[in-house]
Amino acid sequence: MTEDEIRNRRMIRENVTQRVRVGQPHTGSVVACVDRIFDISDRFHVRKSEIEADQKLSTVGRRAALAQIVRSELMPDLAKATRPVRKALSYAAAQRAALEDPVRVDPTDPVGEMRRQEIRTFMRSLQPHERMSTANQLIRDDAGAAAILDAPPALSGLTEHFYGELRNQVAERVNGPKLTELSGIEQDYQQGQAAADILMNDLVAASGLTAKGFAEEMQPLQTEADA
Repeated sequence: MTEDEIRNRRMIRENVTQRVRVGQPHTGSVVACVDRIFDISDRFHVRKSEIEADQKLSTVGRRAALAQIVRSELMPDLAKATRPVRKALSYAAAQRAALEDPVRVDPTDPVGEMRRQEIRTFMRSLQPHERMSTANQLIRDDAGAAAILDAPPALSGLTEHFYGELRNQVAERVNGPKLTELSGIEQDYQQGQAAADILMNDLVAASGLTAKGFAEEMQPLQTEADA
């Protein structure tokens, strides 16, 4: 690599790393993950430069040699290096799904269910504009939110879109701070994914595979790394 290329790659690496929030319990893990990914990227560019300088190889031979290194060495290493990102983002997705489903009801309480059904029946009796206004009022307390959100939107006479907006409002009211914290964690680990995406662009181009073929070949490597 030329001095300009080295300088440019160092700037990209620093830019990605600096987007990770400091002082978080996971900061060290994310930065280490980003560093490992960029180390693999550095190895790729060094090997690429060595192969391009090998006068014993033809143009076709150089491409084949680089593709072999990518597929036999660098792709497995990338799968291992990105394991923390996959694990963290998968866990965060599960946490988000739970936090964005904020309504909890007691399935053994028939009286409570009867009251919720009565509210939904009342909602269906209203005109559409009244229904939306009433729904916005009801979700301000847990009982009203449960009546609407513990059943499909049609049972309250609501559209899927408006129902989703109500769910988001309740999730923010009940779990707002936790969702904000989770978003920060997701954004930090997404910097690891950003680093991997930068590297994968280079590896796909050098592998002799299509983007789809590269993804298919990476899948079992990631599965093995995650086991």
